Amino acid sequence: MNRPVVNFPQCFSLEMHHIYKFNGETWRYVYHTPTHVTFSQIDDPRIQETCDMATLRQMNASGWVQVIPYGLAPEHLRPGPIGNTDDMTIAQLPIAARVRLEARHAMVRAFRDMVNEGGLIITDAQIEANMRELRHRAEQYLLEELPDPEHDLVLKAWRAGQGRKPRTKKSVKLPGEICARTLRRWVALHDSKVYGGKKALIDQTAKQGNRNSHFQPEELELLAKVVREEYLVLGGKTIPQTVLAVQHAFRQENERRRAASEAAAVDEHGPAIPATIPATVTVPGRPPLRTPGREAVRLHIAGLDKFHRLVARHGQATAMKQMRAVKAGIEVLRPLERVEIDEWKVDLLTLFSTSGVLSLLPPEVVEMIGGNRNSMRWWVTVAICCRTRCILGLTFTPNPAASSAIHCLHMVASDKGALSDMVGSVTPWSMFGTPEALFTDNGAAFRSAAFTTACADLGITKVQTIAGQPAMRGRIERLFRTIALKLLPYLSGRTFGDVIERGNHPAEERACLTSENFIQILVRWTVDVYHNTPHEGLWGQTPLEQWERDHATGNVPLLAAPTKRQKRLAFGFPVERTIDKSGLRILNLQYNSPELFAAFRKRGKFKVDVRWFEIDIGSVEVLLDGKWHSVPAVTSGFEGVDATTWNMTLRSMRRRDPARVEWEQNAIQQAVASFRQINAERQAAMKIVDFNWTADRLRKAEDEIGQPLKFVPDTEAALRSADGFGCVVVPVEPANPKLIQQVANEALPERPTPPAPRTWKMQK
Repeated sequence: MNRPVVNFPQCFSLEMHHIYKFNGETWRYVYHTPTHVTFSQIDDPRIQETCDMATLRQMNASGWVQVIPYGLAPEHLRPGPIGNTDDMTIAQLPIAARVRLEARHAMVRAFRDMVNEGGLIITDAQIEANMRELRHRAEQYLLEELPDPEHDLVLKAWRAGQGRKPRTKKSVKLPGEICARTLRRWVALHDSKVYGGKKALIDQTAKQGNRNSHFQPEELELLAKVVREEYLVLGGKTIPQTVLAVQHAFRQENERRRAASEAAAVDEHGPAIPATIPATVTVPGRPPLRTPGREAVRLHIAGLDKFHRLVARHGQATAMKQMRAVKAGIEVLRPLERVEIDEWKVDLLTLFSTSGVLSLLPPEVVEMIGGNRNSMRWWVTVAICCRTRCILGLTFTPNPAASSAIHCLHMVASDKGALSDMVGSVTPWSMFGTPEALFTDNGAAFRSAAFTTACADLGITKVQTIAGQPAMRGRIERLFRTIALKLLPYLSGRTFGDVIERGNHPAEERACLTSENFIQILVRWTVDVYHNTPHEGLWGQTPLEQWERDHATGNVPLLAAPTKRQKRLAFGFPVERTIDKSGLRILNLQYNSPELFAAFRKRGKFKVDVRWFEIDIGSVEVLLDGKWHSVPAVTSGFEGVDATTWNMTLRSMRRRDPARVEWEQNAIQQAVASFRQINAERQAAMKIVDFNWTADRLRKAEDEIGQPLKFVPDTEAALRSADGFGCVVVPVEPANPKLIQQVANEALPERPTPPAPRTWKMQK
């Protein structure tokens, strides 16, 4: 054992009797060179590895090397105790065990101090005589804060019999008196060369006592059988009910045993023995079982594996949801990196108001949702940003459809500040952009071709999660629960989630909110309350603060918001139209452009593919020779007008004058403006409700219009000359020659100012 020990700077001792652990494998030192060290495995010395000194130093600095000094040497030849860090650490001991360990260690140190000072002879009598001094010295070692030097001087004077004992800075428990043999045993354990030191003083008090059950095996078997049949089943009994079942089973078993014992006694002693034998009489047979109480049953159930209990009582899906290991959760680095979208039927009845937003729906949709009812429940489609927890889209619909999912996605990519202003919100709703990844469930709306095509055209990665696993979209599911817990309880007409939870609550009788009221409330709650409430998942920040903080620090969305043209191509649905010299017509609105007229002049009438976006009918996209072209409406003033408003305008014009065919542009624009200048609640509802525009509904709306309406220039503007003097009459060739003379003989009234508008109607 007198081999020289080789030491390298910033490294560790190399010795053939040391144990070296690299990545969990045990090695021993073989030899070294000035630049390399060779190790061999302890289990198989034929396996050797050579490592250069620089790498060894780097591994040591990274904490990848563990050395057990003299772990391979015999015990009697070890120069000191082995400190094996793989044993139980003191930090993992219970608090009571650590207190006892610290008291033992303090007594050992006090004993060593007195022996070194020469004031104590290692005999039982001397130790017993100095036990009071040993305890007070040990008390100083238990102090968490070291006393100052003046405190030490006062303490020494007190021990010499001068003055009073000073107060400690922090009171500690004075170690109790122990016998001399116990203290010498502690000292021997502490000074042992084989696993000595402070860890050797750890006691085994926590392992004392009889931990076996006092019930017999047959009693435990019957208890486990009843628990398995009554408690560990789907929809099983509660613990109190299981206790009653266990006690009933034990009573039946004891009665059966008593009956068997009585029958055996009758067979052995003959019929002279009475049928009913007193309990004091010993009869052959099995003894009665001891009936476990409520605490025994509860402890037996608590001792079962919790995961197995959940699987047996609630199913594997519920058990996996509650017991699945969770680390840091979903890691999202920037806004709109992950957006979750889902549908939810709101647990609230709202009044069916035919004069409100529902009057804007087509008759077939109103009939589908039950127009003869007094109240209804809405479906809501919501999109949430997982990074900031901001709600990016919110769409109402009578029934889930692909159009509602597309409408919600359009809100995600659009600024909603005007909508929040309409409902009177204090906080702006300015969160928008193009998501990088969109996580959906298996709903039909999200699996539709229109929705998947819109995601693909915008460059959004659509991720469809596993069916029946709502935890994979935990953010949006938690949002629905938050709405149900923090908003709906304050509203009248709540229906609750199920029949049991609802009980006898009269939801139909208490429903008093109209659809417009509920839409306004939900939007204001989203913008002013939810976005300004501290969120636990954001470390106490509000969603609005997280959104603004990310943008202030440059952590902005990766993709830009789509342009108007991209929105028309992505969100608009395809229709087919025939172009002529006047362009094309959709919902009685004429569209034309130089590119469209050039194609007509070259090819004549032909059919083209058109993308029509119902939220903005001011322009359409037309596919010409494999390239999309933006074609605006011929009539000005339709930019930003939605199809629902325009359809309402057409229906109003038809009701006002069914026989009229030509309408001045000024009258049309005034009609559109009048429908757009409705109250704030109604206008907000028009922007947030999905009116289910599809190709079939567009066709039905055009059939309802009947004969196409013609938009002509304003008559007054046509008759007024460019210089303001006189008037200009635009000649129109009539189909009936007799009408020419009639118009020529009719004299215009003499007026000093330009004549008032007058409509010349030509009839065959």
